[in-house]
Amino acid sequence: MVFTAQQDLEAARDLAQGLKAQVRAQGRNPAHCLIMRGLMPIIGRTEAEAHDKLAELQSFTDQSNALAILSEQLAVDVSGYDLDKPLPPLAPEQVVHSRSALLLSSPRGAG
Repeated sequence: MVFTAQQDLEAARDLAQGLKAQVRAQGRNPAHCLIMRGLMPIIGRTEAEAHDKLAELQSFTDQSNALAILSEQLAVDVSGYDLDKPLPPLAPEQVVHSRSALLLSSPRGAG
């Protein structure tokens, strides 16, 4: 099973087709390659309550470890970059998985 984090349908389809083609090229059954989108639902009786729950969850995050976690997610040491500026463009070979691509494509990602 492959867990992924594509944010739009076209990117998810492209990823799935590429993975299935790789599986087929190795002589294996593409139907056995399962792909599951990772998500973390935050549910409340109202949208405001869900936002409040998310804020509470985020308050438990140890901000002193945030750069280490981001570096791990991106597979790039980001400790030397200015926290108030976008990340510089990273070489494609440095982005090793879908979570990296998702983080870098976010409005607060690479600039």
